[in-house]
Amino acid sequence: MKNSSGFSERLTHLHYCSYGNRKFINNLLQTDPYLSAVYSVRKAEVIQRCLSPNNEKIKSRMYKALENSSPRQLSEHLQSKNIQPITIYDRSYPDLLKQIPDPPPVLYASGLTGILDLPCRLSVVGTRDPSEAACNDIKQLLPDIIKVNTVIVSGLARGIDALSHRLACEREGYTIAVLGFGHDHLYPKQLQPLYQEMLSSQLVLSEYPPYMKAERWHFPERNRIISGLSMLTLIVEAKKKSGSLITADCALEQNRTVAALPGRIADTFAAGTNQLLSEGALPVFSSGDLLYELNRTQRL
Repeated sequence: MKNSSGFSERLTHLHYCSYGNRKFINNLLQTDPYLSAVYSVRKAEVIQRCLSPNNEKIKSRMYKALENSSPRQLSEHLQSKNIQPITIYDRSYPDLLKQIPDPPPVLYASGLTGILDLPCRLSVVGTRDPSEAACNDIKQLLPDIIKVNTVIVSGLARGIDALSHRLACEREGYTIAVLGFGHDHLYPKQLQPLYQEMLSSQLVLSEYPPYMKAERWHFPERNRIISGLSMLTLIVEAKKKSGSLITADCALEQNRTVAALPGRIADTFAAGTNQLLSEGALPVFSSGDLLYELNRTQRL
């Protein structure tokens, strides 16, 4: 059965050994739905069939990794690092995330996984170099949201992301960080204290196996998870080519609501958010605007 611990361990093992290659995992599940053939004498044949021809280096590494470890060994290794894998077939996998076009087959979770059971979440993203006005706006908006047990979801980046996480921690609320790298390679290093605090009292998720370092394409890729965990995504202070706008695009593709803080016309850091508003994003002038929309989406 796909919801059995044995199947989840095999899926996590294959995901881990394939560098989190979603295409490989999806192909494998189509050809080997219970992930049993890949652990038989047909191992090389199955890997060959499920990876594209130009991936010879990855095929070789995968074969060695599968030969040198077992699902049970990996499970014990992750447990020793306080990392809990959550597969898309597990009951604890977030329902909202299952609904997006390209959900991660495995999430590597550290911290309080029970936070995923809380029904209401707000995703918050914005510039890494926020203005004083934007910081003040967030400090004014989020406390009322946090107070009603809304989980704040963000990306543990400098600026708006880190501030949103800190406010949730300071107000004894709940927050989820979605990483663009594996748990063993925090980036940037200056966020280590916040990361450690979140491991002990909040929740940190990554779709990347722990050994994977940050790559530039990981960050726009993980944005679909930030928006996918919530029905409402708030964009705070973004330039016209900001990565935050990628998160907004992801939310719209997922049929989720995008909200934005209005900014001054001449402010280049507000050009992206003002553009979103001109295209129909929800304007936010107070915490009441967010609370109304959160309540509305909860009733859908």
